[in-house]
This record gives sequence, C-alpha cells and structure tokens, in this order.
Amino acid sequence: MPDSHKARVSFFCDVFSIHYLPLLLIILVAVFVTAFVLIFCGLAAICLNIGFRIFINILIKTTQSEAIPSANRSFVPR
Repeated sequence: MPDSHKARVSFFCDVFSIHYLPLLLIILVAVFVTAFVLIFCGLAAICLNIGFRIFINILIKTTQSEAIPSANRSFVPR
C-alpha cells in the first residue's frame, strides 16, 4: 500500500473517529427523534380523527332520536 494512501486512510479514521463522532451521533439522534415525533403525531392525528368521527356520529344519533319523538308529540292529526 502506498504511503499517500495510508496517510489518507489514517487521516480519515482520525478525523471521523475523534472530531466528528459526537456530531454524527447528535445528527443521528436528531434524525431518529424527529422521525419518532412525526410518526407519533401522525398516529395521534389519525386516532383523534377517528375519535371525533365516532363522537360526532353518536352526537348526531342521540340528537335525532330525541328530536323525532318530540316532533311526533307536537303533531296533532285531524
């Protein structure tokens, strides 16, 4: 192996193992945390959407069931 290649490999190993390792770890952790937060927010939004749809459907059914008997009571046939 030529000396220049050994020097380049040694420089690469020294730089990335000593100086840039904390930076790479911080970037890696930031990427994973961001991905986790985005996935969690997406799942929370889906669950809230489903929950609100169920709640609105229940609310509509209860208001319709209360409105129909009162409408029938007020109606007087001739």
